[in-house]
Amino acid sequence: MNQVSVIQCILEKNESSKELLASKILETLIFLRDLDFDYFGNWFELGYSRKKALEKKVDFSYDYLFNQVNKNWDKKFPDLGTSVWFWSGKDDTKNTRISFRVGLTSINPFLNPIIVIEFPFEHSLRIDDNDDRITAIKQKITEIWSPKEIIFLRYDR
Repeated sequence: MNQVSVIQCILEKNESSKELLASKILETLIFLRDLDFDYFGNWFELGYSRKKALEKKVDFSYDYLFNQVNKNWDKKFPDLGTSVWFWSGKDDTKNTRISFRVGLTSINPFLNPIIVIEFPFEHSLRIDDNDDRITAIKQKITEIWSPKEIIFLRYDR
């Protein structure tokens, strides 16, 4: 049986307001939290050390996420949008990560907005690709973000 290790959602380039992007990120995080609290219930900002990062718990609120989008928006090259990264705060092999590279409108064909969900490295904690949660994630990401492609990276057990 195959296990999903990474979900990559390639998005269309389009003009989106910071407000809309923050709202979509919030909807995505709340959906994931409600789907499986063990994997997606707690998120933390990245930090210079594990200890510092664990002091920066993500607040599931619009204002918090709008501030993250705005703070991380590329000021020098606004067409590159924003990158927002969170991790579950667990040990390296048990950790789940999510990143949003959104708001990108650059004409560079090699740059695309993308959402990436990474599952734990530890095989016993990964989700089988036929699990209902994988189907639900695909459906909800499609509903919220309308990606042009969703790629599942899998490993055989």
